[in-house]
Parts: sequence; structure tokens; C-alpha cells
Amino acid sequence: MKSDEGCVIGTKLGTDGKVAEEKTTFTADEKIFMTVRSKSGAKGYRATVKIFDAKGQELRTLWADLDSENVVTVPFRNFSAGRYVVKASLNDQKICEGSFEIR
Repeated sequence: MKSDEGCVIGTKLGTDGKVAEEKTTFTADEKIFMTVRSKSGAKGYRATVKIFDAKGQELRTLWADLDSENVVTVPFRNFSAGRYVVKASLNDQKICEGSFEIR
């Protein structure tokens, strides 16, 4: 990741466990990961990742603890064809927002 705060969505993880290559279009059978980096968190803080459909309906909420580098990678799968929005926050403060499409 290039900045102090943000998110990257993709399917390939590096040896460090973070998304290594950004990608936003997937097939239904691919496992998708989102790496979230926070400049304001600390190890053990819990990040919230919410996934919405194209109409804004919340579909899933995931929680994961930040590591010592203020980073967390969360997996998600089993989505049908369509467009989705992903929003990550820490203590109700928005960290980043991304989107992806399943074809």
C-alpha cells in the first residue's frame, strides 16, 4: 500500500499477508481480500468492514483486529453477480471505501 491510510481489494496476497495486487472485477468463485491500513489505530483495535449491494443495502459486516502495523486483511466470498461497495471504519471513523464487481 502506498499511503498511511486506505484500502486495497484483490485476490493475491503477498508473503506479508496483505493484498499484493489491486483488482476490482472478479468471478463468483474467487476469494476476495481487502487490506485496510489505518494511521490512527493501534494493535488490537478492531476494524469494521461493511459490504453493501448496488442499492445501498447492507449485506455483511466483518470485524478484524489491526496488527502491529495498523493493518488488517479480511477475506470475503460467496457473492452473486453484481456491484458492491465496501466501507471500512475504526471506532466509527471512516478509513476507506472501495468497490468491486462480480461477473
